[in-house]
Amino acid sequence: MQSCATIAMPFCAITLARGQCVALVGLKRASELTGKNQSTIHRAMKSGRISYSTNDSGERLVDTAELHRVFPIHLAQNIEACKVAPELQCNATQLVQLRAQLEVERVKAGMLEGRLKALEDDKADLKIDRDKWRAQAEQANLLLTDQREKQEQTSEREKGFWRRLFPPRFT
Repeated sequence: MQSCATIAMPFCAITLARGQCVALVGLKRASELTGKNQSTIHRAMKSGRISYSTNDSGERLVDTAELHRVFPIHLAQNIEACKVAPELQCNATQLVQLRAQLEVERVKAGMLEGRLKALEDDKADLKIDRDKWRAQAEQANLLLTDQREKQEQTSEREKGFWRRLFPPRFT
């Protein structure tokens, strides 16, 4: 069962889910944080470049990490924004964790790609071995079977009983 608590603030909502905090900001606050016009952010929401959720009153709320992905938030330039936006401090620790997790996933992906290449090489080698074994089996099968012409066998049957019993003597 998932527990989730929402803390409402004047310009944002912080949602706590499974011990993680996610800062959600409204359209006006998002424009203040990024320095972009509200219509620019609204167009990005409408086109699907930024995912959003709606609250009970129908207001669109954007995760600050999602906002930063499309329109980077530059807090170092605006010290006042650091004091006014405590919801972003939560995202700073989350950002460090996500970067570490991203690095781990990159290492895993590299290892899996190497393993996949090794398996593909093994598969190619096995196909070559299979083809060689198949050719050897066909050769062994040819050695074990009677390779005389079938015409010789059929010509004797066509001669008839008396011809086979008493073949002509033309020497």
